[in-house]
Amino acid sequence: MNDLMSWKECELKFIRKVTVDPEKIDSVVEMAKKRLRFVRSINVNKENVNFIFEGYYEVIKEILIAIMLKSGLRSQNHQCLFTFFYKKYGQDAEVNVIKQM
Repeated sequence: MNDLMSWKECELKFIRKVTVDPEKIDSVVEMAKKRLRFVRSINVNKENVNFIFEGYYEVIKEILIAIMLKSGLRSQNHQCLFTFFYKKYGQDAEVNVIKQM
């Protein structure tokens, strides 16, 4: 995944260690679930499809934030969320879809 930001660069510039806070993680996951329910409830049309797409993207980011928090890390950069996911799980297809979003 050479077009992802390198993990080394992320660690140097955008990642910081945090205390694992289960309540914060649960809160982020709950927000992602609420956002997902909301996005799924919208009838898609030409005028709102971009907003729905953005909603799904936000759900993905929130889940990735929760995963990082569970690992005791926080990113100041959404690209590093994807790099972390790839580093941890190595899912090329999923990372490619997320990057294209």
